[in-house]
Amino acid sequence: MLHLRVVCPAERTDEILGWLQETPGVAHLTALRGAAVAPVGDLLGADVAREAVDDVLAGLCDRGVDRSGGITLEPLDTVLSDRADRAEETVPGLGTDAVVWDELVGRTGDDAQLSASFVGFLTIACLLAAVGVVTNSPVTVVGAMVVGPEFGPLAALAVGLVGRRRDLAGRALRALGVGFPVALVVTALASLLAEAVGLITLSPLESADQVDFIYQVGPFSLIVALLAGAAGMLAMTSAKSAALVGVFISVTTVPAAGYAVVAATLGDWSRCLGSVLQLLVNLVGIVVAAAAVLLLRTRTYRRRGLGRRLSEG
Repeated sequence: MLHLRVVCPAERTDEILGWLQETPGVAHLTALRGAAVAPVGDLLGADVAREAVDDVLAGLCDRGVDRSGGITLEPLDTVLSDRADRAEETVPGLGTDAVVWDELVGRTGDDAQLSASFVGFLTIACLLAAVGVVTNSPVTVVGAMVVGPEFGPLAALAVGLVGRRRDLAGRALRALGVGFPVALVVTALASLLAEAVGLITLSPLESADQVDFIYQVGPFSLIVALLAGAAGMLAMTSAKSAALVGVFISVTTVPAAGYAVVAATLGDWSRCLGSVLQLLVNLVGIVVAAAAVLLLRTRTYRRRGLGRRLSEG
């Protein structure tokens, strides 16, 4: 279940309370009259079954509570209550399968921000991938996969495409369009410096048989990307974020970018082009699969802009 906190004008409190009492999936309703200071009003609280959260948020937004007051959601790890159990039984489906669209938009929107930390993590990941290529170390390449933050914008792009949210898709494309070039330029400069001092030559690439999967594109490259994208979106929409680590390790986006830079600086254009193609296949495959998963789950989707917070931000 999730805890719902609502700030609403005092004159709307009785209306909102009455509606919440009649809404399936709502339990432990509380009201603190005059507790809200800015904006002035009352503070309402309730525990809501995850399966009912999207409908509850839709009803509150339809009543203008998000504009005249405020709505806050937070997860509850443990709830011991017969009333809560009955509330969950009144709504169909399982909580782990329920999609809270406003939560999804907010999360992917934050992950798609072009920030210094995003560019920093992406740059470090590309540098790690380059080191893994030069040292023929799959462990280092896997480390680069884990550090890479690129799945956030890719998931946001899928949500933006399905929800027809140009602002969200634009944020994701901007993060990817700026983050990857910056990371590649820094990695290229580091590779040129390493080449100048004799740390790397063409021969390590020719003998790097442990990491040749990075630039060797085949049908399984697309299959893995599709499976990773589907698993990643399922993890985000079903509150099983631990599965995202497996997604990061399974796709070779960042390693392909790092390999392409190292190969280009050494003049190995066949491996460079293979790595670029691998990168594109993974990026497209992840977005397509993630969007497909969302499309399959749009039966509970209420078209109200997929969250107003981002459209007004």
